[in-house]
Amino acid sequence: SYTVKPGATLLNLADGQVNSITVSTSVTTTPVVRTPTTIAPAGTRQIVEPYTSSTTTQASIATVSQGSTNQVILGMQVVCKSTLYPPNVTNFSFNTASLPADISNAKVWYTGTSSTFATTTQFGATVASPSGAFAITGTQALNASAASTTNYFWLTFDVPACATGGNTIDAQCNSITVSTSVTSTLIARTPTAQNPAGTRSITDSYASSTTTQ
Repeated sequence: SYTVKPGATLLNLADGQVNSITVSTSVTTTPVVRTPTTIAPAGTRQIVEPYTSSTTTQASIATVSQGSTNQVILGMQVVCKSTLYPPNVTNFSFNTASLPADISNAKVWYTGTSSTFATTTQFGATVASPSGAFAITGTQALNASAASTTNYFWLTFDVPACATGGNTIDAQCNSITVSTSVTSTLIARTPTAQNPAGTRSITDSYASSTTTQ
């Protein structure tokens, strides 16, 4: 067996052959060098990166209320496969067409291998006033195993009390920066789906008014 180093060159091949095996004919006799019938059996193993794929989903299309916080907009999934050197996520690049007055405090959350949204672990820092293109940077080691493992991230916005009722809020994820291993170069990955269908509408806290004589 070999240990594949973190900086190993991707797509290179790992292989080996046995030229001789030294065997004694009995407990006390002189060892004899034997030549295997097959020295180099056919086949190799290719070095692949632990990152497998990424995509995004529309996490919710439910309406949001003025003055609400941590409203989930996008779900980001990163799939990897590694038993030794799980990769890190270090950056998410987003874009939003929402009106700046309708959103604030963009945050990314990490829920590990759980597909249920939660605000337990925040990734990176809060972007107080997201508008157009913006990014959130941090460091999160991904869960990985011999089988493909999906890691779940979430983008949320706060909706200010002054947000306009009837407007919609939405975002897309243009890239996710993931390392190929613990020490190797970071690479910006393009999610399979960047802008999933669906938006969230802002409900007006004002319901109605009337007058009476």
